[in-house]
Amino acid sequence: MKRAILSIFAFCILCVSVFGQAPKYIFYFIGDGMGINHVYGTQLFNAVAEGRNEPAQLTFTSFPYHSFVSTWNKTTLVTDSAAAGTALATGEKTYNGSIGMDMDHKPLKSIAVLAKEAGYGAGVVTTVGVNHATPAAFYGNADNRNSYNLIFDQLLEGRVHFAAGGDILVTSKSGVKPEQQLEKARQAGWTVYLGDECRNQTGAAEKTLCIGAAQLGRHELPYAMENTGVTLADLTRTAINNLSTYHKKGFFLMVEGGTIDHAAHSDDAASIFHEINDMDRAIDVAMEFYRKHPKETLILVTADHETGGMGLGAGKYELHLERLLGQTVTKGTLDRDIQKLQKRGNAKWEEVKEMISQATGLWTRVDVDSKTEAALKETFQATFYGDDSAKDQNMYYTHEMLSKQVIDYLDLSAGIFFGHTSHTGAQVPVFAIGAGADKIAQCRDNTDIPNTIMKLMKCK
Repeated sequence: MKRAILSIFAFCILCVSVFGQAPKYIFYFIGDGMGINHVYGTQLFNAVAEGRNEPAQLTFTSFPYHSFVSTWNKTTLVTDSAAAGTALATGEKTYNGSIGMDMDHKPLKSIAVLAKEAGYGAGVVTTVGVNHATPAAFYGNADNRNSYNLIFDQLLEGRVHFAAGGDILVTSKSGVKPEQQLEKARQAGWTVYLGDECRNQTGAAEKTLCIGAAQLGRHELPYAMENTGVTLADLTRTAINNLSTYHKKGFFLMVEGGTIDHAAHSDDAASIFHEINDMDRAIDVAMEFYRKHPKETLILVTADHETGGMGLGAGKYELHLERLLGQTVTKGTLDRDIQKLQKRGNAKWEEVKEMISQATGLWTRVDVDSKTEAALKETFQATFYGDDSAKDQNMYYTHEMLSKQVIDYLDLSAGIFFGHTSHTGAQVPVFAIGAGADKIAQCRDNTDIPNTIMKLMKCK
């Protein structure tokens, strides 16, 4: 009898140890386009900024559980954000361009929607458009990721309780404006906050939409390097305030560092590092919450894919990331500065050279050899006074060739190179802490992550 009682007691202890890790609060951070070299490069960049030799830990790289997952989808080994977002949101692989649809074009339910149906709060936060591919995959169902108006309508149906982003995207040639979508949200019963209103809200309404950009139509929050307004950390804090106010059972929150990918499409290393630091500050906000609820909270950080094929080490056994510390603007801002001088007319090379130097540290912090300067000057002459209208095109931006040459040279001088300006099929990292983090560390494919969370939350 005594042995039987002890066996039952042992079984109960086993049950607690196995099932007692069910998290009440889940933070799902996605660094769009963030490969392991982007992460490690940020650690090295931060180290030189602090005057240190050894890599500096980010908050999420200090998490106790690490892994890697594959990102391929059903039609190609190199995914886009829509298919990868769908895999991370639903646990099923699909085709490029799909938002929450399977290979037969049938709608899938995301972990956010399932969590809401199970009585949890559910929210999405991003630095890009609130109906961009990754956040959309957590509440939307569309055959085409560019069906922005349809996806926004699905958000307004109340598939999640809280949504925040840098802007509202609208379907091309639809004639709809972001301002009209905001009014539509209000009419649908959503409380809408804009710009600085998005900071430190304390849960004024159950259905809340925050658009952090001070100006609609720019598609995203300003890059972290230049942002003086609302940040991803601000939006994350407001999301926590809102969800914890209305949903005592717990909540699921997806937070995307979406502009990491945009900077990577531009092969702009310094901007990438600043964007990852920006997401890390949002993770700090989640960690503040975690420290109050350590046994009930799971925080995981991963990526949907790698962008750019970033390499650390450009032929020599050395890195000089301190040379990136003089870059104070993104490649896009450098474009605009060049275009202003073009529009003004009569710009001289020495004037343009001075502008480039102030923006990037070339010629002051970073030596420029005579051959490179001659090539830059030649591009200046061709674009300012010649008939050369060539541009550098990637998925999101059209850059000036002079900007491309400047940032390419700066990156290479620091020892960083990029394979191209698109996605790769590389595996991406996973970091986790908290209740169930050991289960997340066992994931080997991107679909394993949501399927594991669903089991932990018992919402599928």
